[in-house]
Amino acid sequence: MPIERLRASFDASTLTFDCTDELAPLSEFIGQDRATRSLEFGLGLRKPGYNVFVTGLTGTGKASAILEYVRREVGKLDGQAELHDWCYVFNFDEPDRPNALSLPAGSGKKLRELADGLLNAIRTNIAHVFSSEEYERQRRQVFDEGQQRGQALIEEAQHKADAAGFLLNFLPSGPAIVPVKDGRAMLPDEFTALSLEERHAIGERERPIDGMVAEVGEKLRALERDVASSMQTMDRRVVETTVKGPFDLITQEFAHLPDVSAFLARLREFTLAGADFLRQLATQPATIATPSEMPPGGAPDPFLAFRVNLFIDNSGATDPPIILEQNPTWTNLFGRIDRRAYLGTYLSDHTMLKPGAVHRANGGYLILTFADLIARPGAWDGIKRMIRAGVIQLEDQVEQLGLMQGQTLRPEPIPVDEKVIIAGDALAYVLLSSYDDQFWELFKVRADFDYQIERDHEHAMAYGRFICAVCEREKLRHFDRSAVAQFI
Repeated sequence: MPIERLRASFDASTLTFDCTDELAPLSEFIGQDRATRSLEFGLGLRKPGYNVFVTGLTGTGKASAILEYVRREVGKLDGQAELHDWCYVFNFDEPDRPNALSLPAGSGKKLRELADGLLNAIRTNIAHVFSSEEYERQRRQVFDEGQQRGQALIEEAQHKADAAGFLLNFLPSGPAIVPVKDGRAMLPDEFTALSLEERHAIGERERPIDGMVAEVGEKLRALERDVASSMQTMDRRVVETTVKGPFDLITQEFAHLPDVSAFLARLREFTLAGADFLRQLATQPATIATPSEMPPGGAPDPFLAFRVNLFIDNSGATDPPIILEQNPTWTNLFGRIDRRAYLGTYLSDHTMLKPGAVHRANGGYLILTFADLIARPGAWDGIKRMIRAGVIQLEDQVEQLGLMQGQTLRPEPIPVDEKVIIAGDALAYVLLSSYDDQFWELFKVRADFDYQIERDHEHAMAYGRFICAVCEREKLRHFDRSAVAQFI
C-alpha cells in the first residue's frame, strides 16, 4: 500500500471558498440531525416530565453548545412561556411564612417602588398630624373629660364615707378607709384601745363603705379603659384619614391583581391597628424610609410589613430566561435565607430571601451538567423533587443539617414552569435508567449526539463555518481552504 494512503487526507480543491472569512459562522450542530430533532421536540413540548437529558458530545463543551442552541430556538417558540415577576411580602397571619406574589413582568419593581413611597408618605404625614396643636388639643380634651368624671366618682365616694364616719383616700397603692374621731383620722393605737363592741360597730359601718369603694374602683378602671379606648379610636381615625390618599393610589394601581390587592388591604388594616405605634414614632425626628434604611445593630425593622422583596425581576426581559449553572451547589440552585446577628442570636425576614438558578430560570430553561450536579450534595435530589412537586421550595440546607440555630423561615413555595436540560454521558444515562425509579418519569426526552459523522462535502463545509465562528469569537486570524483541509 502506498504510504500516502496510510492516513486520511482531504482535497482542498473541493472546498468552494478561499478563506473562512467568506463564510457565515456556524449556528448549529454539525451532522446531528437526530439529536437536534430530539432537542427541538423536548424544548417545544410544555408538559410535565418532558425534560431533556443530553448524551454524547464528550469533551466538546456540550453545556455551552446546548446553551447557544437553546438561545436560537427560543426565538422560534413564539412566546409560549409567559414571564412573571415574583415578590415576597410580609405574612400578617404567620410572619415566619412569607407570602409569594406573582405579578406580570415589570410590575414587581413598580410594587416595590410604590410601597417605599407609601411608607415615606405615611411616616411624613403621620409625624405632621400627631405633632399638630389641633391633635394635642383633642387629646387633652379627652383626657380632661376622663379626669373630671373620675374626680366626680371619687368625691361622691368621699362624701358617702364622711357621712358614715370614715376618711377615704384613694392612693396609688389602693383606697384607704380610716375611722374618724373628733374630726380627724383615728390612730392605730386609738382603734386598738376601743372595746370589742365598739370595734365591731365600726366594722359593721365599714362593710357597706367597702362595697361602695370596690364599686367605685371598678367604675374608675372602666373609665380608664374608656379613656384609653377613646384615644385609640381618635388615633385610628386620624391615621385612617391620613393614610387614605396614599393607600388609595397604590390600591388603584394594582386593582387588577387580586393577590396584591389582598396584601394591600391587610397592610392598610395593619397600619390602622398600629396607630398608637405610629403616634409614638411621631415624637421622633421624621426620616425618609428607604429599602436600605435598616435599624442599627441588626435590630428588627419596625416597618417590615411595608418592605417588598423583589425576588425575581423580569422587567427587562423580552424572551424566556435561559440559565446555565456551572456550579450547581444547593445555594446556587435553590437560593438562600440570609441572617443577621442580633443580641446573641440570628434573625431573618422576607427581605433576606435570595433566589437561585431554578428561580431565575422559572418560565424558561435551566441547563446543567450531570457530572457537576451529582458531585454537589443534595443537588440532584433537589432537582428531582422540584420537577416532581411542580414548586420551588426555598429551604436552608445549613439549617437542615443542624448547623444553624435561630429564627427560621418557611417561605411560601413558588409554582415552577421551566424546562430542565441536563448534559451527561451515555453511561450516566444507562445507570440512571436502571437504578433511579424516577428518572424515566422526569426526563422523557433523550438527545443523543453521535461521536462520528459522515465524511462528505456538506460536513466539510460545515467545519469551515465552524472554524469561521471560532476565529471570530476568539479574535483569531482566519484560515484559508488548505488549512481547513488540513484541519479536516
